[in-house]
Amino acid sequence: AQQDIQLSGVFYCPHHPEGIVERFAHVCNCRKPQPGMLINAAEQLRIDLDHSWFIGDILDDIEAGNRAGCRTVLVDLGTEARPQDPIRRPTAVARNTAHALAIVAALSDLGPAVELDYQRRCGSEDGAQNRFPISRRRPDPRCRSSVRSSA
Repeated sequence: AQQDIQLSGVFYCPHHPEGIVERFAHVCNCRKPQPGMLINAAEQLRIDLDHSWFIGDILDDIEAGNRAGCRTVLVDLGTEARPQDPIRRPTAVARNTAHALAIVAALSDLGPAVELDYQRRCGSEDGAQNRFPISRRRPDPRCRSSVRSSA
């Protein structure tokens, strides 16, 4: 409430490659670290992932957020090793959820990062540069589960 954040939906992946319920026992692109669930949520809620933050407490969350094109915050519960792969490195690390929200609010208030001239030369033809390979392929149609709030 202090950060003026609204919960617009709850999304989940019912699949597990080693699950015991046969119809859910498969590999999908909505199970983190794949970004399908985030892409699905963005489509349903009309969210621009390039201007969004994803907060998680495990590195699979961070990887999913990075793959979707979000900036990410890891809530450090002390259970994750330092990420070696850049796709698993968060934009910021927080002590708890309240701290994560404060980080997002503070960094969002600063506005976009300054683009340096050398970044334009090293990026794409139009000057845009992605930090990670972004996977924006359409989610598996079986991965469309959500519970939306009435607010």
